[in-house]
Amino acid sequence: MDTYYIIPLDPTGTKELNPGEREVLEALKLAIRRYGNPSLREIAKCAKTAIYHPMIHTYLRKLADKGYVELPPPRRARGIKLL
Repeated sequence: MDTYYIIPLDPTGTKELNPGEREVLEALKLAIRRYGNPSLREIAKCAKTAIYHPMIHTYLRKLADKGYVELPPPRRARGIKLL
């Protein structure tokens, strides 16, 4: 049985996602379903277009600033949480 995550389009009510952020968010949801707790490279593999994993990190920071995800402390792998 598939697990689906309901993510509001704009949880803060003030900030919208650009196309790259939206794609990374969708790739993150898919990677969580496939891998459980994915790495940046696993998230990049799930993206529809080619995105290098360093760029995934940049988009994830922006998503965290906008309240869509929670990032782990520095130097901790595989701790990204959807909010």
